[in-house]
Amino acid sequence: MLPVIRTWTPYIFVACLLLAALAACDDDTDDPFADKGLEVDWPSSNPDRYHWDGLTDPFFEVWNWHVFDPALDEALTIAMGVANPGSDAPEARGAFTHASGGGLSQPVIDLYSMRDFDASRQIGDVTVGDARGTQSALRGSIGGGEPVTYDLTMIVDAAWDDTFGLLTNIPGMPTNWHVNGLAARASGTVRVADREFVLEDAPMIEDHFWGTTFPGLSYRVMAADFDEPETSLVFFGGELALGPFDLPIILLAVRHGGTVYELRTQDLDVLGQIESDDAGHYTIRATKGDVRIEVRVINLIQDPVPGLAFDANGVRFGGWTWHTARLDLDVSRYVEGPGWTTELEASAEQVFFALGEPSLYSDF
Repeated sequence: MLPVIRTWTPYIFVACLLLAALAACDDDTDDPFADKGLEVDWPSSNPDRYHWDGLTDPFFEVWNWHVFDPALDEALTIAMGVANPGSDAPEARGAFTHASGGGLSQPVIDLYSMRDFDASRQIGDVTVGDARGTQSALRGSIGGGEPVTYDLTMIVDAAWDDTFGLLTNIPGMPTNWHVNGLAARASGTVRVADREFVLEDAPMIEDHFWGTTFPGLSYRVMAADFDEPETSLVFFGGELALGPFDLPIILLAVRHGGTVYELRTQDLDVLGQIESDDAGHYTIRATKGDVRIEVRVINLIQDPVPGLAFDANGVRFGGWTWHTARLDLDVSRYVEGPGWTTELEASAEQVFFALGEPSLYSDF
């Protein structure tokens, strides 16, 4: 059983100040690519772009597209990225494409050299080999024994701007996360092994990780096919070690129709905790002012598959990922008189749930 994560706002404030101070010491070259004829606003404020500064090692960056559709046996995740582009060790640097879920028995991954990788430093546009992913299109093929082939067009209805809250766009952050598709739709074809699926406005979430330290003991939750229409949820959390203290990190967004609930511990106005029980059920609770959100992930009955992880040796498998589970969501608001009143109750049967593992290169 995992311990309850307690929120200590003053310590989180201290952590934010320390991170900001460390970031200020980071040496950002004004425009390191000017000699290559690229006009780049450096560092760009566009969080979808490629972020490597040309110097930092180790470094990772991964773009993810999560598709949820009743036609699929389970949620499908397609990823593209790069690991340690500045490493002197050939085996530690390179690019990759990756797929998991969607009925695959195990994740599939294709590894590429750096010369097969290209990504825009201005917008979200990444190419690895013959695969290409943008915010509006995703095409490629991954794997041998159980290949995954995909040709999708996407429409993003809502992004989660400033995903990291107060810590957004601070240079030198060890880990960054941006949800550029909090609510998105995918249409086209996906072929998983010998099965082909035709998707039309399938719910989708797009997210993007990058930095120098891949989070170890952490949690990521994505869900977009709820029994309540126009509902989606993203969550990233874990514990940050700061001296003798274990500080909770909770980043949670729920979109329902035209309303987006945003709760982040680093904004210093959220109380939260993460719990698990002996049955393997996980509960996330977070409160911000008069809004309270509870997320319960249950029925993790399917065996997990290895997830993606990164360290100084390159891309590897680490931690565990599920692509099917039951997620119950409750959003309540405090009203004078009646007290806590339910605003939204929703459930989803396809869930991307990633449980990280501690490593030597992990801050949390």
